[in-house]
Amino acid sequence: MSYYGNPGHLFYKMYTAGYDFLQDADKKDEKFFEERNKNLTKNFEFTSSMAYDIPCGQGQDFTMITTYPGLLCGSGYPHGIANKSALKIGFFFDFTSGLPVIPGSSVKGTLRSVFPGKKPDDNALKKMSESEQEKSRITRENKALYIKETLNTIGIEIEQEGSDLTDMIYRIEMEIFEGRIIGEDGKESAGLSLYKRDFFMDAGIVNTSHNNQFNNQIFAEDTICPHTDGPLKNPTPLNFLKVLPDVTFKFNFDLKDRNIITELDSSKKLELFEHILMDFGVGAKTNVGYGQFAKPPIIIPKNIIPLEASQYLKDGNEIKCKISDSTNDYYFFTPEQDNLSECTFVKKKEQSLKKVRKKYGTTEFNIGDMVIILIQHDHQINSRNLNFQVIDLIK
Repeated sequence: MSYYGNPGHLFYKMYTAGYDFLQDADKKDEKFFEERNKNLTKNFEFTSSMAYDIPCGQGQDFTMITTYPGLLCGSGYPHGIANKSALKIGFFFDFTSGLPVIPGSSVKGTLRSVFPGKKPDDNALKKMSESEQEKSRITRENKALYIKETLNTIGIEIEQEGSDLTDMIYRIEMEIFEGRIIGEDGKESAGLSLYKRDFFMDAGIVNTSHNNQFNNQIFAEDTICPHTDGPLKNPTPLNFLKVLPDVTFKFNFDLKDRNIITELDSSKKLELFEHILMDFGVGAKTNVGYGQFAKPPIIIPKNIIPLEASQYLKDGNEIKCKISDSTNDYYFFTPEQDNLSECTFVKKKEQSLKKVRKKYGTTEFNIGDMVIILIQHDHQINSRNLNFQVIDLIK
C-alpha cells in the first residue's frame, strides 16, 4: 500500500503516536517501529507533483543525482528512541512538504569550506606553535590552489601563485559569501547591498532514476555501528533514514555577475559550485561516502510519432511546425497539421539552424517560432527515427 502523506510529519510528529513508552518499551515491541519505517521507505512513493521547484535567477540552477550509499542530511537533530528497530538519527525535511531538502545554508557552508578563509592575525599567530602556523599556511595555499585549478577547468586562467594567489582567492571568497569588497591593499570598502549579493537556496528532489529497482521510492533504512565502548567490544547498530542513490536534486541559486575576476560571472560561478559539490559532496558523513553527487545521465530526446501519423510523413513532404520547446542542445517541433497534431519532432540545434542561418543570419529559434521542415525519407512504421531538415523560417 502506497503512502502519500508528509514524511517529515510522520518522522517527527507521528512516529511514536500510539506507542506506550511504559508498557511497550518493556515488551521491546519492534514491529511498531518496523511498520513506521516501512511507511517512510517502501510505502512512500515520490510523484512528479512533489518536485521541489522554487523561482530563482534564470538558469541559475543545476541538477545532480545522489550516488551510493545515498544522502544523510540533518543528522544533528534528535531522534533517539530506545528501541532496536527505531530510527535513531535525525533528518532534515522541508517544513511544508515534508520532503528531504538540503538547506541553502548547508550548500553555502560546503562551498565556502574549500576556500582558504581569513589569514590568522598577529594575536592568533602568537598563540600558535611554528608547526601550527606552517600547517595553517599550507592548508590555505592548498585550498587556493584547488580553486585556481577548478577555475582553470571551467576556462578561467589565473596567473597568481603562492601567497598572492591565496590573498586573491580570499578576496573572491569574501565577495561571494559575505558581500564584502576587499581591495588588493587588504582594505575593505563598503559592502554590497542585499540586492547585489549572491544567495544560496535550498536544494530539493525533482526526480528519481531507479530504473524501477525501487519504483519511486526516495528513502531507505541504513545502519552504522559506532565503536563507542572500544575497538574490541561489539558495536551497537544504529538505524537511520537516508535518501537512496539515483535521486535527482536541484540546486538553486540567485547569483550576480559582479566579481573581482571579470570572467567569473554568474554562469561561471554556477559551474564552479557544481564542480565543488561533485568533488566534496554535501550533508553528513561525506567522509564515508554519503552525500556524494554525480551529473545526471544525458538523455537524448526521441521523436513522438503515433502509428497513424506515419502515412503523412513521406519523402519530399513539407510540413509547417511550431518550435514548442528547447533544451541546451535540441529543438522540439510540433506540426500544425491536424493529422500530425500528436507528433513531436526533435533535432539538434546546430543542424536545425543550418539552412536559416545561411538564409537569414538567424542564430537561434525562439519558442513559438514557425518553421517549414522537409521530410527527407519515408518514415518507417513503428520507428522513432525521422529524417527531416528545417528549410525556412516563417516571419
